[in-house]
Amino acid sequence: MNALTFTLKKTLQHSLNCAALTPSNLASKSIAEIASTALQFGKTQLRVDEVFDITGSDTQNIHFKNATNRLDYLGANMASGSIHIEGNVGAYLGFALKQGEIYCHGNAEAFSACNMTGGLLKINGNTGDFLGGASAGLRKGMRGGVVIIKGNAGDRVGDQMRRGLILIEGGAGDYCGSRMIAGTIG
Repeated sequence: MNALTFTLKKTLQHSLNCAALTPSNLASKSIAEIASTALQFGKTQLRVDEVFDITGSDTQNIHFKNATNRLDYLGANMASGSIHIEGNVGAYLGFALKQGEIYCHGNAEAFSACNMTGGLLKINGNTGDFLGGASAGLRKGMRGGVVIIKGNAGDRVGDQMRRGLILIEGGAGDYCGSRMIAGTIG
């Protein structure tokens, strides 16, 4: 089977919530059902096929092409499979990632690996603030898994981090490990 591939076909003016496009959410759906899935876009919703060209059928191996920093929540609550991203992504990459692997061949915005509990997140570029941190209102950030950043990370890496491993090959911004409870940052 070929990887299920979403190729961005239009310029986005607002952030698009892509949380529904994970291997576990799409596992039992047909291509027609995937195409008709509604994604939150500002105050409205868009169908997947309005935003992406869809090819392939392997829902456990998802690829995003022509990605931009307007694509938020890629890999959110993911519990299986893999996601490969060609291009930059928006905020909350790998939000609450449980299992599986996410590979981003570009840069990511703030809150990557936020609330992550397992799996692997690898970013071959830079990432924004609060890598591995806690989302608003929670007292624990990253609680497991592995994060590898090939570039630089923003401020407050590992804010309120509880478990897990973050490796950064470049530099980190201010307050790295702020309010960190446990885990490893290298």
